[in-house]
Amino acid sequence: MANKNIKNPALDLEKYDGTRRRSSALEAQGFPTISEPKDDIDDAILLKKQSVKRIFGYPITIPFIISNEFCERFSYYGMRTVLTIYMTEKLLMSNEEASDWYHEFVALCYATPLLGALIADVFIGKYLTILILSMVYCLGNAVMAITAVGKWFPKDDSDTTNIQPHSWGPLIGLQIIALGTGGIKPCVSSFGGDQFLKSEVRKYTQEVFEPSSFITIH
Repeated sequence: MANKNIKNPALDLEKYDGTRRRSSALEAQGFPTISEPKDDIDDAILLKKQSVKRIFGYPITIPFIISNEFCERFSYYGMRTVLTIYMTEKLLMSNEEASDWYHEFVALCYATPLLGALIADVFIGKYLTILILSMVYCLGNAVMAITAVGKWFPKDDSDTTNIQPHSWGPLIGLQIIALGTGGIKPCVSSFGGDQFLKSEVRKYTQEVFEPSSFITIH
């Protein structure tokens, strides 16, 4: 007796062909369909990666990606280190209020990467996500810097009114920074990895995670 659980490959092929014909018919009518992978696209990407100029064996794009990440991390940790001191001594917040805003900012910075990853994967890609939200990040820092000044144009040296900065400005700046870092954080590492050929992944992964290199970078 034949085993009924054994599938007939001819039937599976017929089912695949029927599905492909239906997909083509729907596409002809204007309905969106899932296209089959095309080797020519992969070949074009491979040729583009091979044609990129290199510096010390690395693609020329890598220094720019690392510089972006360095500036973002330097800004974030440098500002976060003195944030509670600034809130209590300059914005005259209580310790409890400053602690609340500090933790709200840090939590938002680690929640917004979900939004950044969604934007990059579904809508505009990693490059544009990094570019646009890096500008948003810079805008947040500018808002914090500008609103940190109490009164821009005092009448004279004796005019001491409104020197104290308002807290709403820096707090708005913090929310903008959190949105900006959410776009950068999930995209930079994977975008950097995209610059390499598949044959180079193992080689450069070993170099990065050697003890001396790991300590230097991180």
